[in-house]
Amino acid sequence: MLGILIAFMAVSFVLFIDHYLLLNLPMARNIRKATFAVMNDKETLHNFEVNAGLKFMEMEEYNSMVSEIEQVANRTKLAGSILNIRSNDLVGMEREIPIINAELQQELSSLGLDKFCDKCMWSPRMKITCGGRVRLLAERYQTEKYQAMMSAMQKESCRSNSVPMMMQDKKQESNELLQDWGSDQEDVQSNGGQRDNVNQGGQSNSMIQVGQSNSMSQSGQRLGRPSNDVNLEDFCGGCTWEAGTTCGKRSTYLNEMHGTDIPDAMAVVMAETKKCTNSFYEEELQKLGGFCGHCEWGVNTKLTCDGRVDYLTYTYRSPLFVAQLSAMEKPSCRLNK
Repeated sequence: MLGILIAFMAVSFVLFIDHYLLLNLPMARNIRKATFAVMNDKETLHNFEVNAGLKFMEMEEYNSMVSEIEQVANRTKLAGSILNIRSNDLVGMEREIPIINAELQQELSSLGLDKFCDKCMWSPRMKITCGGRVRLLAERYQTEKYQAMMSAMQKESCRSNSVPMMMQDKKQESNELLQDWGSDQEDVQSNGGQRDNVNQGGQSNSMIQVGQSNSMSQSGQRLGRPSNDVNLEDFCGGCTWEAGTTCGKRSTYLNEMHGTDIPDAMAVVMAETKKCTNSFYEEELQKLGGFCGHCEWGVNTKLTCDGRVDYLTYTYRSPLFVAQLSAMEKPSCRLNK
């Protein structure tokens, strides 16, 4: 290392003298030309960087690296703030766990779910256990765990004892009180495609009978299930149905209070309001010009629109489309500004 520095200083001194015509020797000019040729050689530069522990680069490349480091620092800062929020939530939740567990056991006992037999056979022919049936309902229809357990326990084989289920009485009452889905569809067509308004309490002015694949209209014709006419993958359970109530809670209400099967309840909720469908929010995003994830949401915070969406989904559990619409309240998050 010392030898390299001495040689470099010697060559520099000779070139300096020749530049100011203090040393007018052809040999000095030849040394200067040879030195420039050697210093511009890639292999020589590489060896110099390795031995000296330095790195030569263009200013454009340097600025790009600095910008990338700043962006990573911003994401790290955001992740740190989210981690602090999560840590505080965790402390509060750990305090509530014993109380919630005690209340849960009471509720399970009152509903008869403490008699659920996970390893019993729900369908010996299909080789499906009661626990497997619960998981199937959760994966295919996004059914809540305990709702799926109540559905599976309609079969006595899934009960450790023959315990009467509340769902049976509610479903029978629902069948006596609710109108059939087909007659409601006819009313919608006769009213120009408009459905009766739904009240806050979860009751609709026009009662709909769902969940019965063999329901009959007043004319005696067999009617189809509402879930057969709707794409259930478009259902947005976390979206808002009414103030303080999500679409998932609304479908749960129909299932628990009226015995409506979960797929049919989801179809009814999607028919009640378009806000319970993912396609509604996709259309709204397109109307606003499309979402720009890499655009800046805030100039002072240097936060991108994707970062704002991540913050809303992590902190407030907002659905993705809802968070994107919220971020697009600022025109800077729109592709077509």
